[in-house]
Amino acid sequence: MFRYSLPSEKYFTIYNWYFSSVMLFYIVTNYGLINFNINNLFRDFIFITVFGVVNYIRNRLIDFGVAEIDYFQLRSRLVEIFFICFAFFYLDFSVWIASFVIGQVVLVTMLRGRRIGLYAILLSFAATIFFGILSSGTNNTPIEYFSFLIILLVSFAVWYVISIISKQTECFYNDKETDFEKLNIEKQELVFTLKDLEDKNEKYRENLKKVEDLNEELKVSLDKYYEFHHISSVIGSIYDTNGLLKFINETILEIIDAHYSTIFLFEPKRGSLVVNVTNISNEDNLQKLIKNINNDIIYDIIENGTPYVVNFVESSDYEFVRGRQVKSFVCMPISTTKKKYGVVLAESTEFNKFNSESQKLITLIGHQLSTSIENLELYKRMKELATIDGLTNIYNRLYFRERLSRELKIAHENDYPLSLVIFDVDHFKRVNDTYSHMMGDKVLKSIATVIKNSIRRSDVISRYGGEEFVILFPNMDIIRAQEVCDNLRKKIESTKVTGREIVISITASFGVSNYPSNALSEENLVRAADRALYEAKDSGRNCVKISQEKLM
Repeated sequence: MFRYSLPSEKYFTIYNWYFSSVMLFYIVTNYGLINFNINNLFRDFIFITVFGVVNYIRNRLIDFGVAEIDYFQLRSRLVEIFFICFAFFYLDFSVWIASFVIGQVVLVTMLRGRRIGLYAILLSFAATIFFGILSSGTNNTPIEYFSFLIILLVSFAVWYVISIISKQTECFYNDKETDFEKLNIEKQELVFTLKDLEDKNEKYRENLKKVEDLNEELKVSLDKYYEFHHISSVIGSIYDTNGLLKFINETILEIIDAHYSTIFLFEPKRGSLVVNVTNISNEDNLQKLIKNINNDIIYDIIENGTPYVVNFVESSDYEFVRGRQVKSFVCMPISTTKKKYGVVLAESTEFNKFNSESQKLITLIGHQLSTSIENLELYKRMKELATIDGLTNIYNRLYFRERLSRELKIAHENDYPLSLVIFDVDHFKRVNDTYSHMMGDKVLKSIATVIKNSIRRSDVISRYGGEEFVILFPNMDIIRAQEVCDNLRKKIESTKVTGREIVISITASFGVSNYPSNALSEENLVRAADRALYEAKDSGRNCVKISQEKLM
């Protein structure tokens, strides 16, 4: 079936106006110009007028939607065929008017389908027979009747041809419609697929961007953590507290990009935080920080043992940042489970400076610093234990050897004398044998205490072995050393060591050597003092002898 943009009945309306125009033209030319007959002219004009009114009413009904009612089309065709047959049989129109039946059949078949077209032909034949019987007394000749029927047969033939074409066309259109619907469905599926692919592609791009961002963050993190690993290994190799704190402070400034970094440690004597290391160069700002750092907020942070981060600082909330243009800070306590050491304060003059990565890194650095300080204290303690004599609580022979080497080098570099004294307790074996080893230990402790409290802070006393002691007098000549030793001898002589109902008096003998008077090397200096000690023993003990050896 053919497709048109107008409603099908509208085409019949147009066709009927065309039919009216042709009839009017025929009337005017036939009766008005050739065979003028007023009666026939008037009659035919009335017929055309009635036909026009009917066509107008029909057109209005179509506008109101009546055309959609069942059988309206067939009734309309019946009315049109009635007018055509009436005009032929009663109004003396020529047989050509039957050609309009062919037009009707063509339109009906094309617009409404083969079945409706066949109904129109059958109606045409029925109307022709009906009017033929009724109009037997009219002026139409048998040839005209026969011609009219021939035209109707022609219309049937036209219907048959059109119906075949229409059927093939309808099949074609149905196939095309089916194909079009399939294509449309495929198109829709393709659109949905493309939309889905676009969504997936967009999500993929978003995920790829996230992966790239994460990869970049991971790269930065790996670089920083590799750097931190390197820092950890360096920290572990530093055995000096000041050097450690300075290195940590420089590391914080670099690794988290802080503007200022200050390390505060508790001062045992003061019981408060003091600055150990800082990069704040403005003295006024530094004094403001030192003045206000000992406050409840800082102490709470140290007590809690967790980092405290403020990325949008209100100076009214924190005394220690007032007047210093600090916009962000991280406060990291330096503490272990056993001890609170102090705090690291990293600051920035920018808002929102310290992100989660910076917080993690400074936390790791803080833990590393706490552990390192604890290890340093342990190292110092172990070193002290390794160099302190357990009985007398003074340095042992190992430490003495190290210190002698260092002091001799300093004396040589600064060109000043260094005196070395070896002394021991007179008749110490007799004390042990007579009063017990416990009493002997008391004697050694008493002598160590007397000597330690009687010499300068720069002087060094060590237990050399058994009842022997050694003293280093930096920047002291041999004569002055002899005088000092004689005073020490007198103090020892006047010392009373008491035990259970026992009071013991003790004496000691001293041998003194000097750099550079008697020796230049450690070994020769010790040997010279030892020989002087033996000389004191041979001279009756409880005396001081200086080495008479020449430079060796």
